[in-house]
Amino acid sequence: MKNIHILAIPYPAQGHVMPLMEATRCFTSNGLKVTFVNTEFIHKRLMSACLEIDCPSDLMQLASIPDGMEPCDDRNDHGKLAKTMFQLMPNKLEKLINDINKNDDEKITCIIADCYMGWVLKVARKMGIRLTLFCPCSAAVLAVSMSLQKLMDDEVINCRSGEILKEQMIQLSTSMPLMDPANFVWACIGDPVTNQIFFDYLFLEGKDAAEAADHIICNSSMELEPGAFTLFPKMLPIGPLLATNNATRQVGHL
Repeated sequence: MKNIHILAIPYPAQGHVMPLMEATRCFTSNGLKVTFVNTEFIHKRLMSACLEIDCPSDLMQLASIPDGMEPCDDRNDHGKLAKTMFQLMPNKLEKLINDINKNDDEKITCIIADCYMGWVLKVARKMGIRLTLFCPCSAAVLAVSMSLQKLMDDEVINCRSGEILKEQMIQLSTSMPLMDPANFVWACIGDPVTNQIFFDYLFLEGKDAAEAADHIICNSSMELEPGAFTLFPKMLPIGPLLATNNATRQVGHL
């Protein structure tokens, strides 16, 4: 049987790192090897946390690549961080995978990427590696991304900017709750420039990646969100993912 080696890469924020780390713990507990790749900034925080919390399994290796920001840059500037990541990280990830693949027994067989890291699709395609997207939040949030074309066709949002055109509640399907477009993430994350960057880099790229990915796994359950999972059966529920040991802090909990 071919050795399975998963490369997992979250969006660099605690609400994304933690759920994916919990998912990969499930993989390693079933004998699968995982290389968990963070940005260098997040990696340093994780390695510091390892001194006082449960460290990952022997089957999990922590690695890092640069996010494109200077050490003195403000990583709370979410627009700048998103843009620089998408410009720099693809080449860095490809180099890391090539370095890992020099050992035939260690070759990456699957990439699991956060659904907001759509740029990973291009790396996976170029290197011929299967891609699974991971949604760390509710299935409804990912369903919005996967419905962008419909939202454009229905003139709910502007096709170029994502600007909200209709100030009224909408439903993606009759089995899903009503949504207020004004609360779509890219419409309220910050100033107009940041909103545009999020729409272009996180959501449009994420939609393309979701359509092309081999699989999509989501940190939710059919019982909690039957409408979203029915609307997009490609999304597979594997949650909600909870801390495996509530008595101690764990890797991924910054």
